[in-house]
Amino acid sequence: MFSTDSLSPMQSGRLQAALDRQYRFHGVVKTLRSHIEQLAAAGPLELSEGDGMIDYSRTTSTGLARTQSRTPISPASRPSDIST
Repeated sequence: MFSTDSLSPMQSGRLQAALDRQYRFHGVVKTLRSHIEQLAAAGPLELSEGDGMIDYSRTTSTGLARTQSRTPISPASRPSDIST
């Protein structure tokens, strides 16, 4: 397991805050700490082997890029509207 003895007080505080934050897991709101404890009590996880990358086809990735480029620019962020 992970030993927290070597963490600085700031790192320890950030870790505790992250573990105490609440999330919704399968429709149930609980802290990240309790979710991790439940996973650990359930036994080892079955992990699939992979490189972690999502394989998109060429047409799908092109559609994603096209969708991202269509995001509107707010008026304040346009260079022509900024006065110097």
